[in-house]
Amino acid sequence: MGTSLTVQPFASLIERVGKNCPRVLINMHSAGEADGTGADSGDEDDDNEEEDEESEEKILARAPLWSQLQRQLKEASSSSERQALEAKMAALRQVVLQLHHARNNNESRGGFDFHRRGGRDLFVQGECDAGVRAFARLIGVDFAKRLEELVREDALAHPKATADKHPPSQEEARKIAEAIAGAAGATKPAESVAAAPSSAAASAPSGSSSSSAVSGADGTAGAATKLLPPFAVGFDFDHTLGLDHGLEIGALKLVARDLGHAEVGESEKFTTSMTHALKEFREGHSDQTELMRHLATALGGMPPRESPESLRDKWHRHCFAWAEEKTTPLPGALDLLRWLNTEGIPWAIFTNGWCPLQQKKIAHALGSLAPEEGDGRLLVSDQIGAIKPALEAFRLLCRAPGFDGLPPERVYYVEDNPSNCGGATRAGLKAVFYDAEEVKYPAGEPKPAHVAHSHAEVKEILSKALSSAAASSSSSAASAPAQATPKL
Repeated sequence: MGTSLTVQPFASLIERVGKNCPRVLINMHSAGEADGTGADSGDEDDDNEEEDEESEEKILARAPLWSQLQRQLKEASSSSERQALEAKMAALRQVVLQLHHARNNNESRGGFDFHRRGGRDLFVQGECDAGVRAFARLIGVDFAKRLEELVREDALAHPKATADKHPPSQEEARKIAEAIAGAAGATKPAESVAAAPSSAAASAPSGSSSSSAVSGADGTAGAATKLLPPFAVGFDFDHTLGLDHGLEIGALKLVARDLGHAEVGESEKFTTSMTHALKEFREGHSDQTELMRHLATALGGMPPRESPESLRDKWHRHCFAWAEEKTTPLPGALDLLRWLNTEGIPWAIFTNGWCPLQQKKIAHALGSLAPEEGDGRLLVSDQIGAIKPALEAFRLLCRAPGFDGLPPERVYYVEDNPSNCGGATRAGLKAVFYDAEEVKYPAGEPKPAHVAHSHAEVKEILSKALSSAAASSSSSAASAPAQATPKL
């Protein structure tokens, strides 16, 4: 971990393990590779590609339980049963091929060969802390918890040495998850997987790092099947992650003041009327032009030389000028997002409103945790053409980077608006009603999966879901036939 493998005698350690021992490098950059691309590289390997595929079938046919699993797969009566059997077969396939190639590799001692399909060497690109946490969670929930206890004990014992430590970012955690997918084994040949990238990778901005961070195990870099996270989380922003303290209604009052109607703007009647108009706008029942016409009516008519467009421009200017001063994160919101990043759980924000203002508010409130522009994790209704609580809006959320491939029931959605919670529930998501303001949940809306009154309670709900997923994964791994060393 974290080594250039250029200084002796440490660099020679990778040669001092048995030829059947899998080797893993966790590092920001590849290191310690043998000269060339491995014993199987070259034209001869390309010429014999079909023979390699045929020999793979023969190798698997000699493995115990392979034919039994194939029969069970043909007889499976439900999709869940088939998925479980396919996962077991993928894991068994990986172990069988790794052992076969390791035993027949004439160059098994020496530098890493991350390019040999089915080889024993695996390169996990990313920070060591993130890599170790990811592998610990694969081993089991108890093991992962004990690791975190040791980390905390070390931080208390050596505060200065650990002061600059930070949890892995969501991007780093995503790379590690993809790397572990390579360790579990791809279910397709490397070429076919690489030719069909996930939509998350396809939609990533140019220059972003969205390809698989794994080399070796079952193909070259970017060739591993993506490992889905246990779940993903969508958040509303206003009154869920942050507050703008009446920014938009305050900006409307400033427009009234600019037009010579300060007294009207400060009246209770104006506040009530425009608050209702803003609600209609946010819920998609009107657009900004209708909102400005409502403003003109509240002022007694359209002011001379003004139009809905000019009023909108004035409102926009005040909103933008005030956004940073007025917007703040809710207590516990930043800690919750950091925890999700540390655990490698993908998350996104879906908010109704107009995009430029929401982007500025979120960027200021969340700071470095805010989704970067263009990375697909900030969905604003006017930008994507769908508004909550419509079902299509939540379908689009489920296609956010990191979410793609997860069924709706494995997506949590945290929201303070009961109507939007109802929409998420109808779309099949697990709605978490964030009731920090003690709002009465309407009887006509589908009940949410959970209710939370603070971000600490949201974290508790998600933490239990994570522990349950880890326990289920450990149980499945323990029962999978691939865990026993197959006889070739």
